[in-house]
Amino acid sequence: MPAEKNMTLRVVVPIIVTIAAVAVGIAFFINATGQGSGASSNKPADAQPAATPADEQSKDDANADQPTDSGTQPDAPPNPAPTEPVRDDQPAIEPAEKPASTAPIAALHARPVPIQDETLVLGSLDETSPYRLRVELTTIGAGIQRIESSRYYKTIRHKDHYLIQQRQNSADGSRAAIPMSVTGMMVNGQWVPLFNTDTPEATRLWRIASQTDTRIAFEAIIENESNDPVMRLVRQFTLSEGSFDLRIDLLAENLTDAPLELSLIQTGPVALPEDRGGYRIPLERVRFGALLDPKRDPSREIVEGDRKLLSMSKALTMSEPKFDKQGNPLPPETVWPNANIYDGFSDLVWLAQSSRYFSAIAHAMPEEGQDKALWATARVYPKSLVFYRTDSKGRSIAYPDALHLEMQSRALTAEPGQTLNLPMGFYAGPTSERYLAGSENPVYARTAMDSIVIYQLSFGLCAMCTFQWLADLLHAFLSILHKYVVFDWALAIMVLVVCVRTILHPITKKSQISMMRFSKQMQALAPKQKAIQEKYKDDRVKMQQEMTRLMREEGVNYAGMLGCIPMFLQTPVWIALYAMLYTVFELRHEPAFFGAVQAVFPNWSFLGDLSVGDHFIDFGHSLFTVPMMGDITGINILPVLLGVVFYMQQKYMTPPPSAQLTPEQQSQQKMMKIMMIVMFPVFMYNAPAALAIYFITNSTLGILESRYIRSHVDQDALVPDKPKHAGLGRKKVANKARSPFQRTEEPRKRYKDRQ
Repeated sequence: MPAEKNMTLRVVVPIIVTIAAVAVGIAFFINATGQGSGASSNKPADAQPAATPADEQSKDDANADQPTDSGTQPDAPPNPAPTEPVRDDQPAIEPAEKPASTAPIAALHARPVPIQDETLVLGSLDETSPYRLRVELTTIGAGIQRIESSRYYKTIRHKDHYLIQQRQNSADGSRAAIPMSVTGMMVNGQWVPLFNTDTPEATRLWRIASQTDTRIAFEAIIENESNDPVMRLVRQFTLSEGSFDLRIDLLAENLTDAPLELSLIQTGPVALPEDRGGYRIPLERVRFGALLDPKRDPSREIVEGDRKLLSMSKALTMSEPKFDKQGNPLPPETVWPNANIYDGFSDLVWLAQSSRYFSAIAHAMPEEGQDKALWATARVYPKSLVFYRTDSKGRSIAYPDALHLEMQSRALTAEPGQTLNLPMGFYAGPTSERYLAGSENPVYARTAMDSIVIYQLSFGLCAMCTFQWLADLLHAFLSILHKYVVFDWALAIMVLVVCVRTILHPITKKSQISMMRFSKQMQALAPKQKAIQEKYKDDRVKMQQEMTRLMREEGVNYAGMLGCIPMFLQTPVWIALYAMLYTVFELRHEPAFFGAVQAVFPNWSFLGDLSVGDHFIDFGHSLFTVPMMGDITGINILPVLLGVVFYMQQKYMTPPPSAQLTPEQQSQQKMMKIMMIVMFPVFMYNAPAALAIYFITNSTLGILESRYIRSHVDQDALVPDKPKHAGLGRKKVANKARSPFQRTEEPRKRYKDRQ
């Protein structure tokens, strides 16, 4: 029977559609009228050109026409772009020439300037200097050529300073990715390139406007087809003493008598150098911190770091060009916004690329009470410098490499004669709560940048397997021990072992007594079991039934074999501790036991770095690579000592074999012993020395604890009471006693009578 027509919907739906259409028409009319009458700059542009330069920064030609159309539009800002007076620490923008008040805004381009060969350096690598960084800048895109740490080195030998960011070139040198460089700007729908290399050889698009010990400013002029100035851009880098943070100010001055709609495209952080230590665990990630969705946080105050841990390999895959079934290019994929990866967030506050120990973070610079959204990151695209390899068939295969993030700003409006002040920060330093806490910089507290610190070795859903909450607790506890109690990380780890085993001692004692009781019971049952096996050797089903009956009558329970419960209870601690010790920055280049070995033998690397193997003999370079283990760079003895301790521990904790074990079971038991004694130390060969110290201490205390329990256990406690069988085979009759006393006394009396 056909469904009855819904007349209500037939009437209501057309009315709603008509009202919506009228409302949209009125909105367009009001918006067009406001723009035509010189609307306030507080209104974001409603229509921006759908352009995102996919590879413009990697092109050599400074006069490229238009970027590749991505089909995306810059998002409108939730709040108007800040318009502030020029501060004392910013370069004053004084018009050097007459503004183009009546010139048409067409054929816009950046004015070429001669190449300047000055050395553009902020900070120093001298350990005695007050600077933590040495920043080398370039006039190519007004970006960062190189950032090195003056406090941290690649190895404990302190030869090469740690390189955090650097310019990355394609294999043929024709393309480049320069951190925090300006690719170009959309001005009233026109693409203006602001990045070029050496073509033509005698020009650049940015010139050095000013230079001091702490600040360097670049200037670029955007002109129209008549070479009249339309906009002046000043980009200033400021490095403060004792800081890993670089302040980047962009001042955009409108030199015309008409509003200019802007959207800036710039390169963000580039991939950090690989830093995987012993195991080659890929920890290079793309990270984000963002405001929560207004439904979750209407106040727009809470900033959370993502927990998706987008790997660099995944981001490189996303950067590859995509095509539809007809072979037409698809718009480039964004990593932000991307509902498939990140959900429940609003505006981006910071974005980063991180490695095992260091991070490069582009972040907002909000003052107290200001909006925390980063103006430069309405959209973020993963980009790469593709290189080619020839396969066995002679085909050229493209491989994405040198991941860098491209940031597209939200839509901005500069009124006639107005100067937009667009600040942002760039952190290049350790991934450590010590340096990212609010005490280091109030901006870090407002933007929750310390949420980038996470102790996980995996990605996606498997990240929960590393027990992040437990890793945080272990790190907090170890930090307290190191800072206030023992003042050494190795000793703090050993104290942690004592605390864990003390907490688990009652369970350990009960489990070991249960195992000892079970072993004694099985030895007593051995003759009866052997008789049953001989009697029913041709009937395995009947043999199993009789064995089960015997075990039940004798009160033997296989649960007594569960003496490994304490080990299972410690497994989450081991996993969380491994993830924490492998990624925590405080252990990097930290010697064990107050550096006692290095104090006696200054050139010996043994236990000089708790974050890698003990390096009893250090080769100084990789001899070969073992799958699942990584590069073999030295001879480590702690894993060998760990195998010896495991062997001794098995002598005290493994129960003697009982007669009921089949040959297959006995073979499996021997295999487990070999796995524990040999395979586990091999697996731990390239593990951090801190983790090896934990396991050695834990196993040693396990041996002592086992000996203590065995020497103090009551032998009578190992003999369990046999189960009482009601009626000795007779039918059990319900007791109908009238009083509680009869219920307890009468069964005893009947039992005595039977005796």
